[in-house]
Amino acid sequence: MSKDQLQDKLFQLLEISKSLIILDDMWKEEDWDIIEPAFPKKGHWKVLLTSRNERVGLHSDPRCFTFKPKCLTIEESWTLFQRIAFPSKDTTEFKVDVEMEEMGKHMIKHCGGLPLAVTVLGGLLAAQYTLREWKRVYESIRSHIVGGTSFTDRNISSVYQILYLSFEELPIYLKHCFLYLTHFPEDCEINVKKLSYYLAAEAIPRPKGYDGATVREVAEKYIEELVQRNMVISARDKFTLRFKTCQLHDMMREVCVRKAEEENFVDIFGAANSQSPFKSRRIGIHELDESDDPKGMMKNPKLRSLLFINDTLKAWMPSDLLFTRLQLLRALEHLQWEFKGGELPSSIGKLIHLRYLSLLMNLMKLR
Repeated sequence: MSKDQLQDKLFQLLEISKSLIILDDMWKEEDWDIIEPAFPKKGHWKVLLTSRNERVGLHSDPRCFTFKPKCLTIEESWTLFQRIAFPSKDTTEFKVDVEMEEMGKHMIKHCGGLPLAVTVLGGLLAAQYTLREWKRVYESIRSHIVGGTSFTDRNISSVYQILYLSFEELPIYLKHCFLYLTHFPEDCEINVKKLSYYLAAEAIPRPKGYDGATVREVAEKYIEELVQRNMVISARDKFTLRFKTCQLHDMMREVCVRKAEEENFVDIFGAANSQSPFKSRRIGIHELDESDDPKGMMKNPKLRSLLFINDTLKAWMPSDLLFTRLQLLRALEHLQWEFKGGELPSSIGKLIHLRYLSLLMNLMKLR
C-alpha cells in the first residue's frame, strides 16, 4: 500500500468512526503539515500530541488545549534522588553522611527538576561509595557548569552536563556499549540478542569475571549495568526474564549521539545529522532514497562494521569489488541485498576478520 493509498484509507476511516490518535514526540511544525491531509475537517476524532516544542501543538490547532507537566520541586527531587543514590536508606543501621547529603542537595539543583536527570545523577552516585568519590563528582559538576544554575533558572545546559558526566564516569567497556547504541534510530527497541553479536564481533572489552561467559551473557551484563545507572530503558522476556530489548530516552540518546560524533565512533546515514565524507570505522544506515548510492560511504579501508539497521530498506546490489576494499570488516548486516546472478560474492569469504554476517537472500549459492 502506497502512502497516498494509506492516507486515503485513514481519511475515510476518520470520517465515519470515533477515534483518538496519539502522536508521540513530534519535533517540528513541518511534521504536522505532512500528515495533516489525512485528517478530515469534520469528524469524531481527537489528537493527543506530545512535543518538547509548544509551537508544534499550537501550529496544528491554535485553539488546542496545552498541558505542561510540572518539573519536580527541590523536595520531590531530593526524595527521588535518595531512593536511587541511597538504596539502603530504609535500613535501621544506615545513616547518610552529612557532607554527602549537603553535596547531593546542591547537585540536584542542576537537574532542573527533570526526573531523568535526577535518576541518572542518583544512579551515578549510587556507584560511588566514599565521601572522596562524591567530592570528585561534585567538583566535576561545579567545574562544568559555568556560573552555576539556580533551580528556577531551568538552564537545560546544566541538565545535559549531568547526563554527560554520567557517561564520563562509565568504565571503558560500558562506554563502548553505550556508544554502540548510536547505530539505532530514535525510539528504536534494540534487540539485545542481536546487539550481543555486534559487540562480540568487534571484540568490545569484557567486564571482569566474564572471560568464560557467552556473548549473550556479556551483553546482558552491559545492559544491566546501564539500567542500574538509569541510562537505558529495558524490557525483559516474560518467560526467561532475560533482557529482550533496550532503548534510549530521547535526552540520553542526544548525549549518546553527540559523544559518538566527538569520538568519531560511528557515522549514520539517513539521519538528520548525516555527514559526508564518512570517516568513522563504523557505519549505520537507517534510510536510503532511490537516488542514494551506498558505495560512496564505503571507501574507508579501515571500516569495521557496516550495518543496514532498517529491514524495510530497498534492495541494493553491491559489486564484488566493494568487499575487496573492506579487509578489516568484522560485522556486516543487510536484509535486502541482491547479488548478481543470485550468487554470494567470493570476496565476502575472503574477509578474514569478519565475525558476524547476516544477509537475507533467496537462492543464495557460493561461486
